Amino acid sequence: MLNISFRDLFSYFGTAKNVRQDGCVLADINETAILKLAEQPFRIDAYCLILCIEGECIVNIREKEHQITSGDLFLVIPTMYRITMCHNHTFSAKGLFLCTSYLNQYMLPVLCSNSLFTHIMQHPIYKMGAEQYIQVSSIMQNIHWMACNSEHSRFNDEAIRNGVAMLLYVIGDYLQRIMSIQGTKISMLNRREEYCFRFIDLLIKCPKASLRINYYAEQLCLTTKYLSALILETTGKTAKNWIDDFVIFEARFLLHYSDMSIQQIAFELDFPNQSFFGKFFKKHTGYSPRNFRLHYYK
Repeated sequence: MLNISFRDLFSYFGTAKNVRQDGCVLADINETAILKLAEQPFRIDAYCLILCIEGECIVNIREKEHQITSGDLFLVIPTMYRITMCHNHTFSAKGLFLCTSYLNQYMLPVLCSNSLFTHIMQHPIYKMGAEQYIQVSSIMQNIHWMACNSEHSRFNDEAIRNGVAMLLYVIGDYLQRIMSIQGTKISMLNRREEYCFRFIDLLIKCPKASLRINYYAEQLCLTTKYLSALILETTGKTAKNWIDDFVIFEARFLLHYSDMSIQQIAFELDFPNQSFFGKFFKKHTGYSPRNFRLHYYK
């Protein structure tokens, strides 16, 4: 599996028009990058907003296929992906890539909620109308213009951050309208919900620490007992259930889409050995890893 760190983004999505600020990358994505990524499963260590300008492709996200076409907005969290098809060789898109610390520092408390985050996980493709597409595209172009045509200064950095914030708020408003129609209530994060969001963010991005609850508590400067109670009260699921669900998802994805051996997958997910991984996987799925790989998707 390919792990694309925030630093590596330029090598995969790089063009001469790319713009980079600390914690924020605005890049042009072309068919070359898409075809390169279509070779194997991959994970991007960033939150991304990808606006499809031309062409289409199919992306597998959490074992579901989603078609991205011209005018679509693709909202990406740091999970596993696989591009299964690129329908033509004229694909192009604009991508805004943000590291978690950028979101945490500048806009997380205002923008995010557990319900909004869950909605994005379940519905990563947003099909925009013509006016919405023009608005999102224009804001992206303005961010690019500010970064390319101004000298580095405190004012320019703030202008870019405000441009990114405006883009996220506009998209958040679109999503809130959709969720209101669906009857889903959105509330801004309180302190406990913010801890919950950060726990899930760590869980998504740290598969090798996934079996250790105390790891997440240490990262959040909380006791294991308090974190467990907080997650249960906020989400209705225990921290252990969240962890197990994500580990099983990672394991199923790697068994289905990668060429890694079962032993390699066990090591990738930080199990002490293949036997322990096999028992864990069978307990949660009813299949041994080998039988799952051989028979389940046939």
